[in-house]
Amino acid sequence: MESLTVEPSSLGAYLEELLGDLIRAACISDETADDLLELRRPAGDFDSRISICGVLGLLHPAEAAGLQAVRRIRNGAAHFDKRGRGFDVLFDSDSTIDLVSNLAGAVNLVVESRERESVKSVFIVSARLLATRIMLRTVTTTRAVVPPTVKEYANEARERLNGTSQGEQIAAVEAALRAGDFEKFSEYWNELGAKLGAAVPEAESGEPDV
Repeated sequence: MESLTVEPSSLGAYLEELLGDLIRAACISDETADDLLELRRPAGDFDSRISICGVLGLLHPAEAAGLQAVRRIRNGAAHFDKRGRGFDVLFDSDSTIDLVSNLAGAVNLVVESRERESVKSVFIVSARLLATRIMLRTVTTTRAVVPPTVKEYANEARERLNGTSQGEQIAAVEAALRAGDFEKFSEYWNELGAKLGAAVPEAESGEPDV
């Protein structure tokens, strides 16, 4: 990755790419991540990547808020660029200064001066610190794994209960099912439900909370 420049578009694009790396680190495979991260896919843009990382607990809420501030600043910069005014105009506006303050707060910094160059400097430093945090999140994120099928769960439980009375009972029920005896299966589940019900203590009587 090239070193960061001061333009909000460059910083925003860099952070967006880092979020893609974070999502990729959490997916079950790089292939599934690539499909998710393509343009017009669920994680194909900056906003959706922030949201996905937030709801999956890959980012702290403050980090997600800081990223949203960067996204809004970048969008504002694009608006100014289309009008030929240049991105520097952004750091003169009260709304952008407030967004930079939000970004700075996400990395424990403050905007001490509302002078344009000072605000821009805080923006750059805060964005770089936020990028570092995302990198740390990426290296500490555990890749998801495909969950076992129901059959695999059943085989694991069967192996665990092998040789026990409960295992013998389940084996008998399975044999009855294969023979078309559904009554034995029903009896087993009714008995199991009764045991579970007896194990749960009765709720204390009283008026329900309003």
